[in-house]
Amino acid sequence: MYGYYFLVNALPPLKFGDKPEIAYEEVEALVDQNVAPSDRKKVTLFKQYIDLKNLRLLWMDLPIDPRGNLNKKELEAALLIHDFFPPFVFEFIQTYEDVSQRLGNFLFLIARFLQYQIEMEKGFLHLFFRFEREFRLILTALRAKDQKKDLSIELQYEDTKDTLVQKILSEKEGASFEPPDEFREVKNLYFAHRENPKNLFFACSEFSFRKIGEMKRIDPFSIDAILAYMAGLILVEDWSLLDEERGKAIVTSLL
Repeated sequence: MYGYYFLVNALPPLKFGDKPEIAYEEVEALVDQNVAPSDRKKVTLFKQYIDLKNLRLLWMDLPIDPRGNLNKKELEAALLIHDFFPPFVFEFIQTYEDVSQRLGNFLFLIARFLQYQIEMEKGFLHLFFRFEREFRLILTALRAKDQKKDLSIELQYEDTKDTLVQKILSEKEGASFEPPDEFREVKNLYFAHRENPKNLFFACSEFSFRKIGEMKRIDPFSIDAILAYMAGLILVEDWSLLDEERGKAIVTSLL
């Protein structure tokens, strides 16, 4: 196992709610200088999730998140020559040529990407993408029940053979949705803060931060620990830079 003792020890502790002592771009520079080529591929894949979400911002003509692999011009070039992203991204673009259709069906890309990476990856990336998918499903189910929306429509892009999806759909006719034990806390967070997007974003992000912190205990000096740090730092940075309007936009995309 390649041990990143120096690199891990060089990263200052993160505390959610406090401004981080190190910027994400500084961590990227340290990673580029100290991580083995084989592990850089894992970093690229982790950041590809940001690139995928940046497609939505690109189509909305909004500034993209600079923490991905590609800048705006590189994103546009990748779409033009069908490079960098998995094939289903380009199939999606060909199916929905109109930008409004792409935005209206964007959750398909998120669902497909997470399902794909869960199947393909191991270690932290597998755990991270699985958590992202399950957390989104739980929040979607809670919101749909709360707003009396049709769960079948809300989950139209998900795998109906999946255990969690089946559980959610099985409670379609019930008065409320009861999440699995590991997400029971999320129901309390949602109903405590649903009227305040900024507070809901804080609560959801703090929950994610704790869960990601648990993932990096597998091997504290591995590439998995570094990826977990990067994921945690993104959450800390997002909160420290948050304003009210951005909070609403982030929570809307999260749900």
